[in-house]
Amino acid sequence: MVPFPCDGAASCDKLFRRDVSSLQGWTAVIAIAIGVVFLSMRFTSDPYPSAGMDRSVKMDPNSASVAELMTLPRIGKTTARRIVAYRTQREREKPVFRSADDLLTIRGIGPKTILQLSAYLTFPDTDRPASGQ
Repeated sequence: MVPFPCDGAASCDKLFRRDVSSLQGWTAVIAIAIGVVFLSMRFTSDPYPSAGMDRSVKMDPNSASVAELMTLPRIGKTTARRIVAYRTQREREKPVFRSADDLLTIRGIGPKTILQLSAYLTFPDTDRPASGQ
């Protein structure tokens, strides 16, 4: 038989109070730690710095470097590299990208990304007169 840790009502009450106060102390420490983490997350620098990018300066994806493309919203290093690789493979087709919709061929770029990117992109004038006119 396992002995009970207290010998009577008075000693059981002290044991219970000690355990509860210890639990309350740890709960307070955990709550403070969680608060500090959330506050630090709130006041850190913007994880998406391109969201505040100046929209008056537009970028041509036909000539932008990987580093330049990475300043666009929702474009990370991998997607920027894919854009440059796609453009390099199709060098004969100048320009490779004639509109924002042409970027949909790049893996990782979907309609939502195109909506966000369109304000930051410019494309060469593709309105050329047809031959013979």
